[in-house]
Amino acid sequence: MRAVGNILSGNDEQCQKVLGLDPLSYFPTLAFFSDTELREEILFILRASSRSQMWVQAFINVGLLAKITEILGRGEMHEKAVAAMVISNLTINCNEEQLLVLIAEDILQPFCDLLTSQFDQLSRTVLNGLRNMFEVSHSLADKVAQTIDECGGLAKIEILQTHEDVQIYQLALNIIERYFGCET
Repeated sequence: MRAVGNILSGNDEQCQKVLGLDPLSYFPTLAFFSDTELREEILFILRASSRSQMWVQAFINVGLLAKITEILGRGEMHEKAVAAMVISNLTINCNEEQLLVLIAEDILQPFCDLLTSQFDQLSRTVLNGLRNMFEVSHSLADKVAQTIDECGGLAKIEILQTHEDVQIYQLALNIIERYFGCET
């Protein structure tokens, strides 16, 4: 698993060769072995592998979103942090259709629940992921905003406007002003 992860940390050509071997199809069954180290290695690979829309689609095709949603909701805190990074990275390269799949897989509820984590880096990761979603949403921006609001994400983003970390405060303010059409 570590060797695959190291290859995926390489360039796009190396990653494409790995993708051609369809390694992601093995992950849904492997990811939930009771072995914590194996789960962590798989999460590392998934974090590194969300490099393009093709990778995002491969990720979706084998059903890994449900597994990541499960980790976001019930995993150990360090696993939740890596799973949040996986989602945030997926949002960098996904298209609108893939974003709809993320929303349909109910990823937003457990993702937004991590906004008010005690760990600033985790809050930044989630805010960046939400911002990425809005940036690729185009015609879906209202649906994304509505879903975030319905799962309590907007209330959490509003709370982060008073955060002592300037970067978190700025990200929260920017999201609210740009995508929710309100100034607070």
